[in-house]
Amino acid sequence: MVSLFKEKSAASVLGLIIFSLLIHAGFMDHPPQVIVKPEDGLLYYILSPLAKLPSIALSFIYQLIIILQAFRFNFIMNDIRMYPKPAYTTALAYVLLTALLPAWGNISAGLLSNSILLWFLFFMMKSYNSQKPGSFVFNAGLMAGLAVLLNYALLPLLALPFIALAIIRPFRITEWFIVLAGVIIPFYFTAGYLFITDNLIFAKNLLHIFQWHIVIIKPPALLPAIITLVLCGFVTLFGIYTMQVSSSRMILQARKSWTIILFLLIFLIPANYFVKDGWPSALLPAIVPVAAFISYGFIYPQKNIIPAVFFWLLVALSVFNNWMFY
Repeated sequence: MVSLFKEKSAASVLGLIIFSLLIHAGFMDHPPQVIVKPEDGLLYYILSPLAKLPSIALSFIYQLIIILQAFRFNFIMNDIRMYPKPAYTTALAYVLLTALLPAWGNISAGLLSNSILLWFLFFMMKSYNSQKPGSFVFNAGLMAGLAVLLNYALLPLLALPFIALAIIRPFRITEWFIVLAGVIIPFYFTAGYLFITDNLIFAKNLLHIFQWHIVIIKPPALLPAIITLVLCGFVTLFGIYTMQVSSSRMILQARKSWTIILFLLIFLIPANYFVKDGWPSALLPAIVPVAAFISYGFIYPQKNIIPAVFFWLLVALSVFNNWMFY
């Protein structure tokens, strides 16, 4: 199965769509729902009206979202030449990860905010060799600020544009002010709107959302959650290892971009621990960097045995979680 997506072809595109339908076949018994609350961010006000739609419409919307995100992510990784050759393994890994936990099979703030994360990565990584990087770094900062407003669990992302800028660009003070302006603008206009409408108390009320706590997963969801996180962590580490082994053959832009993706993963994981009732939706954005590393583990090995084993283990885990513990 993995070998089909190691080549960039029309068959891979069709195969990915079919695979997404099959891996989410559980929608026939338990279709996706709109799972969102005011504490998730401004996406609550965008997604809430969708809850009134029939189940078949929500299933179509969910599939459309993840397939578009998968193809967009795949385009970004191929465009930056992050892999030895163009392929569709990134899209494959992304769709597969969305099916691992039943809670991720719903339309949520975590799912929608992944689209903003992809734009952030694209703008930041494209700024490396741009003759006029100002627009790219500004848009990257803008996407980071917008992502936090739409999904409060992404608060750590505010620091990432500056870290990424330090990694991918030589130091120029004007670019740092540009990215700062991009980060601030969404908050500036939001604060202005709240002031004009005399709703500044809304911002104050958000403070109770950010509470450091330990994620407590109750049985029977505890066992599948542990198995899922352990297996994903192992496969991700394998992808990071293979990426490091072949890093000497990469172009400099790709090596710097992989470092940004690693920082993205590190910054997204803590969201579950400081956002009240964030689990498991708050962890969903972390599948973006995880999918990138797993994809490298799929495409780099010359022999298909190890990638195939990891792929089918993840597929089996998805079936186990969605059909046995739903």
